[in-house]
Amino acid sequence: MDATTLSLPDTPANQAAYPQPSFQKPGCGFPLLRLLGLFCLATGMFVAWTTGPWRQSELALLQLLWAQLPPGEVLLGDRFFSARAVLAQCWCRGIHGVFRLHGARKADFRKGQRLGRYDRLVQWPKPAACPLS
Repeated sequence: MDATTLSLPDTPANQAAYPQPSFQKPGCGFPLLRLLGLFCLATGMFVAWTTGPWRQSELALLQLLWAQLPPGEVLLGDRFFSARAVLAQCWCRGIHGVFRLHGARKADFRKGQRLGRYDRLVQWPKPAACPLS
């Protein structure tokens, strides 16, 4: 899966559904749409997608696509998706999640089970307190 943004024609309907980002002066920009898509790794085909306003998070859009992923599927995403919540949702649905480690997360490559030259199997302990959101 991956996400992108698209600029739309500046029509009243598009402005209502996909408002301009706040950094653009009113009347000087275009509505922006966020698109999250699922791709087939074997064929590269675009198999499912959802859209929302530019300010909507990719994680929020992912919630709309879980039904498209059957148990046993492999979900491959970028570093943005490497969060406990996404991995927990994958596990609950019987889906394998593969994501690069987010840059803010510290990695100790001396711990865990070595799977290959650049691969390790590690456990993330549950935090003592719930994160603020």
